[in-house]
Amino acid sequence: MGRMQFIVPHRDRLPDGAIELAYLAGHEEAPYQTRTSWQGDRLVVQRDEAESATFTIPWMIGDRPPLALSTGTLVERTRPYLLPVELARGTVYRLRTHAFVWQALGLVVPAELSPLLKEALGALARAATSQDQPAAAAESAEQALVVALAGSALLCAAYADQSRRARRTMSKRTPLVVGVPLDDDRSPDQPFAEFLLQACNTLSVPFNWRNVEATAGAPSWQFSDVQIAWCQGHEKRICGGPLLRLERDALPDWIGTATDFGTLQASVARHVQGVVERYRGRVHLWNCGAALNTAATLPLTEEQRLRLAVSAIETVRAADRQTPVILTLDQPWGEALRDERRQLSPIHFADALVRGDLGLAGLGLRVDIGLSRDATLPRDALEISRQIDRWSVFNLPLLIEFTLPPSVSLAHPSEQSWIEQVIPVLLGKPAVQAVFWGRLLDGQGQPFADRGLFDLEGVPKPALRAFSAIRRWAELPDI
Repeated sequence: MGRMQFIVPHRDRLPDGAIELAYLAGHEEAPYQTRTSWQGDRLVVQRDEAESATFTIPWMIGDRPPLALSTGTLVERTRPYLLPVELARGTVYRLRTHAFVWQALGLVVPAELSPLLKEALGALARAATSQDQPAAAAESAEQALVVALAGSALLCAAYADQSRRARRTMSKRTPLVVGVPLDDDRSPDQPFAEFLLQACNTLSVPFNWRNVEATAGAPSWQFSDVQIAWCQGHEKRICGGPLLRLERDALPDWIGTATDFGTLQASVARHVQGVVERYRGRVHLWNCGAALNTAATLPLTEEQRLRLAVSAIETVRAADRQTPVILTLDQPWGEALRDERRQLSPIHFADALVRGDLGLAGLGLRVDIGLSRDATLPRDALEISRQIDRWSVFNLPLLIEFTLPPSVSLAHPSEQSWIEQVIPVLLGKPAVQAVFWGRLLDGQGQPFADRGLFDLEGVPKPALRAFSAIRRWAELPDI
């Protein structure tokens, strides 16, 4: 059994529930199934494997919202590590590496970065050499973290500006898609429609299986017809789906947890085929499924999840050979693996589908930021940039769908800066061709139900201002 120990001089730097969300990850960055606990003054982290690993945990720096920070690669040893020092070491190393690599690739690094990097390295050196005085070392480590994160923000701003300009130079009509999903059971012709039409050039029609086929074998298309007609009437491009979600709010009641897999697979194929045959020619992009790699409503094995994904893709391709097809993966960092032993991380799940040569035209990544087990841990722009680069290895267009919790809704300057830093970086990535906000309206009884751009009365929320700015930052025309 693998075991690491950490000394945490100031536990107030850990937000509520932080240790339950922490995890160890191996050389391919896939989280191990991780168990954490306090044993006296030490944070003990255990897993079945006994190998070197990085450790990721939500951490609070000053009065900022929590960020998930990672150590460098640590070997197992009996002597405990001082957690703030190792988080600072990992953060400073990441900044140095990206600055070097990006500069080698032609990025003009801001002159202000050099003194920040020097200051961060000095603070880290003081922290590393004073670990016999944990409180003093933790103070120096925090200084290193503050400066390194400031440097990361500066570097990302330079990257975003220069890469976006380069992207526009390469193609004056880069097909950037900006959109949101329409609500499952509410007509789009509402008071919020004007805001919606200004902010988006694309809308997703969900074809929620639970609503479409409330009674087995008796699909109802009336509401979907209304949504499709509304989008066409306002000259918006249409993304159809996700056609398959395994979350409770998307499954008909007649699909019970005891449904045998063969019956489930046949039902999925029938639903997908029915949607595609009815709406092909009017939909510009099919999203075959979402979060099939994480949803736990049904007791399915990894192989069964993959088989459902393959079935959905093949069914769409057979019914519509012209329209591009994508599939959306949840939690691209793979946080769900810390709770459950699996063979496939999200990127490996995607790799299995891409290698299958099924005709995927792109991949979607769902990023619901938050401090909960079903969310993606909050990360800074540099780490998000690094993760997008990992997913770019498939040489497929990426659709990024994200939401933020209500506390990260532009009400606080540090929260606003998260959006202002991250979105421009995404827009600078050549692989990123679509950015979606994951919810249009607040709801009830659904995952992340309080993250809409509008409340239940159709009143715009502060998050809408951030989303509306995406097209302005991109400075790109409509498709």
